[in-house]
Amino acid sequence: MIEVEKDLRARLTRVGKLMWDEGLTGKKSLYLSGGNISARIPGTDHILIKPTGICLGQLKPEELIIIDSEGRVLSKEGKPSVETPMHTAVYRTRKDVGGVVHSHPLYCGVFGLAGTELLPLVYGGGVTAELMNGVGIVPWGEIGSKELGDRVAEELKERNAALLEFHGSVAVGKTIEEAYHLASKLEELAELQWRVMALGKKPRLLPETVRRAIFEGTRKAADSTNP
Repeated sequence: MIEVEKDLRARLTRVGKLMWDEGLTGKKSLYLSGGNISARIPGTDHILIKPTGICLGQLKPEELIIIDSEGRVLSKEGKPSVETPMHTAVYRTRKDVGGVVHSHPLYCGVFGLAGTELLPLVYGGGVTAELMNGVGIVPWGEIGSKELGDRVAEELKERNAALLEFHGSVAVGKTIEEAYHLASKLEELAELQWRVMALGKKPRLLPETVRRAIFEGTRKAADSTNP
């Protein structure tokens, strides 16, 4: 096993544990797989993806399966996630994407069930660029189908995150860590909007120019502390 693949397996495993600990996989049960993750192996068209039926909190590096961009299994053992068509469709459409996270968090699930898009709310001075224009909903498609994969890939042509109708959320990034952090921010945004709506209030938005100014300020502050 080449070193870059070994490192990526370890990173995917860490992200899976973080997602499980954070509740992004839905109900915490070792018997529920609760979403799936994948990452492109740098310098190749090959992808490491979680196997079907394995809990993300218990995922082991050696269990990850290698597939190509068409979903063909290249590993000697194991069956890849049922959502493989979703992951491969995104990688084929977005050559800049290095990681995909599909999760089943509570609040994103609520909005997916309601068919309600997420608004670009700003709270506490921070705003994520990828969520600055809100988050749309991908219409229902049968789990694991090419149809659903194509719909997700189409929605993510210009965005990095989306809700899935009746089916959680999906987030992408240049790395699996970026995809995970965006999935986490997405659930945070969904919870924030839900709590405002629970007050019987309509969420209020800052003008887009103000949101962008806040984002730029946040980004510059982060850059200055991480030279």
